[in-house]
Amino acid sequence: MFCACGCGERLTPFDERGRPRRFIYHHHARTMTEKPWKAKPDSENWRTGRGRAQEMTDTSRCELEQIGGCKGKIDVHHKNRDPMDNSVENRMALCRTHHRLVDLGRIDLANPAMPEFVIRAGKRRYLYRYSATTRSEARKLVWARRKAAGLGRSGALRL
Repeated sequence: MFCACGCGERLTPFDERGRPRRFIYHHHARTMTEKPWKAKPDSENWRTGRGRAQEMTDTSRCELEQIGGCKGKIDVHHKNRDPMDNSVENRMALCRTHHRLVDLGRIDLANPAMPEFVIRAGKRRYLYRYSATTRSEARKLVWARRKAAGLGRSGALRL
């Protein structure tokens, strides 16, 4: 019996455990000439809108680099949050920092400006929206007010 890859080498029809064999060890990969996971973006095999958007968008620089704070790789942001809608007006190349802040609603695309932040332990801590404190500090303030008012976690009065 010959190997099914077409190399012409002989092989036994069964392995040492009695299972049928068609290929010599590692020759099964030789028959895979088409690789569906490496299909071109315009083919029918392309499965995700994100990958197609990455191919269609110029990801050499962040579109919000004028406000500063660019850090990380460049991602494609979909303005209407639909990854399958890859129209030109819906795509935007953003660095990871700006992409996260846009998704969280901290940067308004109509009037982009970098939110205020403080640096603690070498990392940026963005200030809470409505105060000059970080989110964790704002939570501590809320709990301190509740405790001072005699309220529990549920807001009910503690006795």
